[in-house]
Parts: sequence; structure tokens; C-alpha cells
Amino acid sequence: MDASRFTRLTLVRLAAAALVLGWAAMRPEALGVPVASLAVVAVGYAAVATCAELARRRIGNDLRGLFTGLLCIDGVFLAATTYATGATLGPTGALVYLH
Repeated sequence: MDASRFTRLTLVRLAAAALVLGWAAMRPEALGVPVASLAVVAVGYAAVATCAELARRRIGNDLRGLFTGLLCIDGVFLAATTYATGATLGPTGALVYLH
């Protein structure tokens, strides 16, 4: 995996976190969890994605371990937010397909 692809995936991760936060702000009654809990998950996910991008810039080209770890974190984020926002009828249904 090259560095530009990793950077693009980081931007997709940040956009996903922003989408979840926007959905929570617009439709708090549709959530299965408190808005604050979902905000913590989304902001934490964005922070991890940002830290991973910074780490990638320090590591260089050997991205296999970092990429694999982030894929696992992506799965946890998508599962948690899919549950919290109303299964596949919420905004994360599209995110799962995008990922």
C-alpha cells in the first residue's frame, strides 16, 4: 500500500466520523445510545485515525501492521455506530458499503 492511498483512507475515516456526528446532531431521537456516548466513539475514532496518519509519516513505507490494525478498528467503529444509529437504515449502512 502506498502512502497516498493511506492518506485517502484517513480522509474517508475522518469523513465517516463527521457523518456520524452530524447524524447524531440532526436526529438524536433515532439513536439507540446517548448522543454523548456516540460523540466519544466518533471523536476517539477520528483521533486514532489522525494519530495513525502521523505514525505512518514517521514509519515510512512499511505499513502492513498499521494498516491491519486500522482495519480492525474500522470494523469496531462501523459495528458500534451501525448499532447506535439504527442498523442499516442509518447513515452507517452506506459507510459499510463504502469501506
